[in-house]
Amino acid sequence: MSKLLYGFLLSLTGLYFCSCGSDNGPVNSCGADYDQVALFSNYVEQLIIPNYENFHEDLQALSLAMDDLSAMGNQENLLLVQEKFRTAYKSWQWVAGFQFGPADEQELRSSCNNFPANRDQIEFILAGGDFDPGLSEQYERGFPALDYLLFKNDAEWVLSELEGNSQFSIYMFGIIELMLSRSEATLQAWRGEYGDNFLTNTGSAAGSSLSLLINNLSKQYERIKSEKIGLPSGELTLQFTYPERVEAVHSGLSLALLQESLKASKYQFEGRSRLGSQGMGLAEYLEYVNAKKGDQALKTVILDQYDLALQEVASLAEPLSETIENNTSSVVDTYNEISQQVIHLKTDMPSVLCVSITYVDNPSDSD
Repeated sequence: MSKLLYGFLLSLTGLYFCSCGSDNGPVNSCGADYDQVALFSNYVEQLIIPNYENFHEDLQALSLAMDDLSAMGNQENLLLVQEKFRTAYKSWQWVAGFQFGPADEQELRSSCNNFPANRDQIEFILAGGDFDPGLSEQYERGFPALDYLLFKNDAEWVLSELEGNSQFSIYMFGIIELMLSRSEATLQAWRGEYGDNFLTNTGSAAGSSLSLLINNLSKQYERIKSEKIGLPSGELTLQFTYPERVEAVHSGLSLALLQESLKASKYQFEGRSRLGSQGMGLAEYLEYVNAKKGDQALKTVILDQYDLALQEVASLAEPLSETIENNTSSVVDTYNEISQQVIHLKTDMPSVLCVSITYVDNPSDSD
C-alpha cells in the first residue's frame, strides 16, 4: 500500500471515529472536551523536563569523568568513564521519544545516537583526519562513536591512545561537548517559551501537542523495532543477519538499552515519570473516550503488549550480537512480539483520537 493511500485511509478512519459516538463513552469519541492542558502539563513537568534534566546531568558526569581520565590516565578512571557512559546512554532512551520541537531544532538525535557507527570514518579521524562535530547526520559522533572508542579495544589500548595520540582526546571531548551543548539548549527551551506554548497547543491537528506526542511515541517505537532488533536480526534484510549493527555493540549494552527503551516507551504512553509516579497520559485519554480493540479496552491491549514485548526481551541472552549469530530464531520471536504493538500505536490510537500520522516511515515499516 502506498504511503499516500495509507495516509488517505487513515484520515478517513480518523473522521469516522470523530463523527461517531459510543454507547458507553462520550458523544465525541475524539475526546474534544478532555482536559488536554492538564495532560500536557503532566508530560512537560513530570516526564519531558525531568528526563532531559537527568540526561544532561548524566552527560555532565561523563564529561567530568573524561576530565579526570585525561588528567590521570589510569584504569580506575577509565572504568569510571565507561560506567558514566553506560548511565548516560540509558538516560538517552528516556528522551528519545520526545525528539520534536527544540530537540529537532538542535538535531539532538543525530548528535547523540545515529548507529551503527561509521568505523572507517572514526579510524580516519583518529589518524588525524578532520572532525567537525557540528555537521548534521554524521555517524562518527554521539554514543555509537564513544562505544567504539571506549570499548572496541582493551583498556591498555585506550590508555595508550590517550597518552600518545592527542587527536584521541580532542575527538572524545568534541563528541561529548556537542551532546552537552545541544542537550542543554533543548532543556532550556522546554523550561522556557516552548514549554509554555506546548501546554496551550490544544486540539488534534498536525502540529498540535497531542499530535506531536502521539507521532513521536509511534515513531520512536518503530525505531526500537527496526533499528535495535529488526535490521540486525535479518528480519528487514531478507534474512541476512547483521549482528554488528546492534546498538552499543562494543560495550555489550544492546539488550539493556532495548529493555530501557521499551520501558521508557511504556511510561510515555502511560504518562508515568521515570521514577514511577503516575499522572495523566495517553492511556487515560484512551480510557476517557472508551476506546476498544475488539471486546477489550485499547488501553489494556497496549499495556499488555508492552509487557509481552518486555518479557520476550528479558528472555534473550547477552550480548545481543552473539545471540543473533547463535540463536537467531529467539531474536526473531522477540522482533515479532515487539512488532505487534505497531498497529496499536500507529493506527488504532491515532484514529480514535483523530490524530493523523505525519512522519514518513521506512518501506519496511508496513507492519
